[in-house]
Amino acid sequence: MGAAATDTCRNCSAPLATPWCGQCGQHAVHGRLDLHELAHEAWHAVTHLDGGLPRTLQGLATHPGRMYAEYLAGARRRYFNPVFFLLLASGAYIALGTAALERYIAVMGRSSQTLAETVVLQSDKYRYLLALPLVALFSWLMSRQRYHFAEVAVFWLFCIGFVIACETAGLPLQWVWPEARDSLKYAFGWIAGLVMLWHVVAFFGARGAVGVMRCVAIVCVTLVVLNYATRAM
Repeated sequence: MGAAATDTCRNCSAPLATPWCGQCGQHAVHGRLDLHELAHEAWHAVTHLDGGLPRTLQGLATHPGRMYAEYLAGARRRYFNPVFFLLLASGAYIALGTAALERYIAVMGRSSQTLAETVVLQSDKYRYLLALPLVALFSWLMSRQRYHFAEVAVFWLFCIGFVIACETAGLPLQWVWPEARDSLKYAFGWIAGLVMLWHVVAFFGARGAVGVMRCVAIVCVTLVVLNYATRAM
């Protein structure tokens, strides 16, 4: 069924006379996000290589609540696909993290700790993918009256991807100052945790003591799953 002439594009607000926007090219979005559309958007990103990466990074860094709301409201083409955003961030982290670790080993020497970190670093790409369904399910159960599961999954794809990007930003510093590697990892780990809390509050809301406790619980469970539970699998 074609879009009615009175409809407007959720991405650029142009009038719609067909199922595709004549201005930006996005397909007409009428309902809420579901798993079928999420899978379709992921495939579309592979076959058409949508843009929007700089705009996505800017939105996540400056006004995440508005960016999430716009994406869920239908502005899909405006931002980078969330599935491939997470994969891209993970790939960058693994590549730069490997270089930083090799630099540390060259300066400080090998140890049982560096051997363990090498194994963990190479498994990170699987760890994030394993963690996502568990984290999304837990946070969805705490907010299912407001969001669909697919909408919560999209949030975590963007959020975890951006948290990884924040940690990736510290890896060049580890390469330059390998002797301060542990301190830098600790500092950027705290930054990443605070960024995650900021995004969770922006998405789920934190009205009143119950809302604050819910957001803190979501972040704590997410960090445990990311750093401990999935590493034990």
